[in-house]
Amino acid sequence: MTLPARQLIGLHLRGRQTGRGLVALAAIAAAVRASQPWTSGAGLFPQVVLLLFAAAAATAVAAGTHNPFGEVEHTASSPLPLLRAAHLLTLTGVALAVTAAAALTATYGIALLRNLVGFTGIALLTAGLLGAHLAWTVPLGYVLYCGGEVDLRIDSLWAWPTRPGADRAAAAIALVLLLAGLVLVGLAGARDRRSELT
Repeated sequence: MTLPARQLIGLHLRGRQTGRGLVALAAIAAAVRASQPWTSGAGLFPQVVLLLFAAAAATAVAAGTHNPFGEVEHTASSPLPLLRAAHLLTLTGVALAVTAAAALTATYGIALLRNLVGFTGIALLTAGLLGAHLAWTVPLGYVLYCGGEVDLRIDSLWAWPTRPGADRAAAAIALVLLLAGLVLVGLAGARDRRSELT
């Protein structure tokens, strides 16, 4: 790898505050681990708390889509889609790894990882359509919707995060959401607030 390529990657990671994202993911994983005595049950509270953890980690990944340079970066002769995709895949991989380590002994580990994958896709799609600064809104709204479904004891694919960890349809939905989010943000980047103001 040449020096300019290394510098480009370093600037890309610093510009997207990757260090802060990694610290946030580590803090969320620590919270998942610390909350195991309260999230081991099958009631409304444990499920909603775990959904909130997945949404928080997904939002930390999606926050890395923020483009601090605006149109200047779009006009630069650099492989932005490749950089974006590598950056987001790395953050998603780290999020999955630290969450898996935190939930290693928990019975809900597979469902939590599946939900993290799906919520990351939702957060990335939100960042691509509304902007990185709003990437948290749709995942949080969806957590509230799923909490209502759990409270009403409704079993539906619309609330796929509430289904058991071995549910293949829920896993397929989560994977499709992640791929769609990665493609959208990888190719086009997150929506830029500044371009909307002009």
